[in-house]
Amino acid sequence: MRTRTTLAAAGLLLALTACSSNNDAPPPTTTPSSAPPSLSADDIAQQCADALYQRVQATQGEVPSEPRPEACAPLSDAEYLDAYMASLEVANDASLDERQDEREDAEQQDQ
Repeated sequence: MRTRTTLAAAGLLLALTACSSNNDAPPPTTTPSSAPPSLSADDIAQQCADALYQRVQATQGEVPSEPRPEACAPLSDAEYLDAYMASLEVANDASLDERQDEREDAEQQDQ
């Protein structure tokens, strides 16, 4: 069951990364600076997805979309909604997998 949840979380993260990449944008140019590097859009989306998934795991049943986790603050409304819906999908898939495991265990005990 944990393997399926881990795979589902990895799928969520890949989906968020694929949705947020822009192939038409020129590659970023880097300039030497003494300031610490800022987070990329992919890193921000990743942190938001992690925070949302933790919220989904902490709340069983109702998953409020507001207030936004602090990690999601830099995202636009559309990006946040995408991350939120993806985290719900992962949670639903994990729940379905858990129920299927329970059914299989019950069937094996009946035999």
